[in-house]
Amino acid sequence: MFKGNRKYIVFFLLVFAAIVYVQMKAPRPVNWRKTYKQKDMIPFGCNAMYELLDRSAFKDKMEVTEETIYSGLDSTTEARSSTIFINDLFKIDDIETRMLLNYVSKGNKVLIAANFFDGKLADTLKIKTNLSYGYFIPKKEEGKFTVVYHQGLKDQRLYSYNDGVTPSYFTSFDTSRAKIIAADTNKNPLFISLQFGKGTFYLMSNPEVFANYNVVNRLARNYPYKALSYIDMPRICWDENYKTYNSKIKNPLQFIFGNDALYAAYSVALLSILLFMVFNLKRRQRPIPVITPPSNSTLDFVEVIGNVYFNAKNHKIIAEEKINSFLDTIRFKFQVNTQLITNDVLKRIAALSGIERTEIDTLFERIETIQYKRTISEKQLIELNTLIEQFHKKNKR
Repeated sequence: MFKGNRKYIVFFLLVFAAIVYVQMKAPRPVNWRKTYKQKDMIPFGCNAMYELLDRSAFKDKMEVTEETIYSGLDSTTEARSSTIFINDLFKIDDIETRMLLNYVSKGNKVLIAANFFDGKLADTLKIKTNLSYGYFIPKKEEGKFTVVYHQGLKDQRLYSYNDGVTPSYFTSFDTSRAKIIAADTNKNPLFISLQFGKGTFYLMSNPEVFANYNVVNRLARNYPYKALSYIDMPRICWDENYKTYNSKIKNPLQFIFGNDALYAAYSVALLSILLFMVFNLKRRQRPIPVITPPSNSTLDFVEVIGNVYFNAKNHKIIAEEKINSFLDTIRFKFQVNTQLITNDVLKRIAALSGIERTEIDTLFERIETIQYKRTISEKQLIELNTLIEQFHKKNKR
C-alpha cells in the first residue's frame, strides 16, 4: 500500500519535523491569564508568594486544598485554622456560604482577595466593590496605584504599584463589624476585617498583589505578606478549587491543546492523514476473475432425451410423459385421485384453479383420447402441450 506513496510520506514527515522544530525554538508568548494558582509561574500565578510563605514563619503550617467548602472546611472543632481564597471573582452558593459563615463563627479566620464579590456571602456581609476609573486617566504619576495602611494600625508604610493591579476598592460593607486596615490615597478601603462570631473575615479588593508579577523583585511584596500575617494560625489552607481558570487535565487531548508545539504537531498529523486518504481513494487491487456458475446437468440430460424421442418420431411416448407429469401436479396441488377422472374431480379442479370448466373438460378429453391411441401425430402432441401450458399459466394455485 505504501510502495507508490513513499515520496508523499517523506514530504509530510519533513514538514512535520520542520514545524515541530520551529515551534520548539520560537519564543513562547506570555500567558497573562489571572489564574492565581499555587503552582503557576506565569505573571498572575501565585507560585512566588506560596514559595515565600513556605520558607518563612508559615512553614509547616501551609497546606494546599483542592476540595470544596463542603468537604474542605471543618467547623465542628475549636478554632484552629484559617483559609485563603484568591481569585478575581469570589462567588459561592447558599449552602457553601452557610458553611463558611459557620466555620468563621467558631473562631477560624478566612482571607478572601478578589476584585469582585457576589452571591449570598456578599449580601450577608453587605460587600460591594467598584473600580477607580481615575487610575486609567494619564497623569503625572503615570497611573501609580498606592496602598496606605490606615492610621492607628500596624504599618504606616506606602506600597506603590505602577501597573499590574486592578484599582478595585470597597464601596459598601457592614460598618458595625468592619475595620479598615488599608486604603488607597483617596481613602478608598482596599483591605478590611469583619468580625463574625468568634472568628474574622479579612477581605482584600486587589488579589493581583499576591501574583508573581507583583511579588518577584518588587519591594511591595511586603504588603501581601503582612496581610497574611493577620491569619497566622496553627493550620493555614491555601484554596486551589475556587479559581476562574481551574482547568484540570481530564484527557490527553486537553493536554495537547494546551501546548502550542503539541497542538501544531497534532494538526499536521491530522492533515497528513487526511491528504493521504484523499490520494488513496482509488485503491489499487488485482482484477477479480469471473467464475462461471455450475450448469444444471439434469436439465441438459432431459433436453437430450427429449430430442432423441422427438427425432425418432415417437410422439406417443413424449405425450405420455407430459400427461404423467401433469397428472402428478394435479394430485399434489388439488389433492384429488387421478386414476378415475369423474365429474366431481373435474368440478374440484375447475373451482380450485379458477379456470373455466369448459377448458378443463377440453384438456382432459384430449388426454383421454391420446391415452387410448397407440400412436399420435406431431400436431396432436403440440396441441396437448399447448393446452397443458395454458392450464399452468391460468392456474391460480
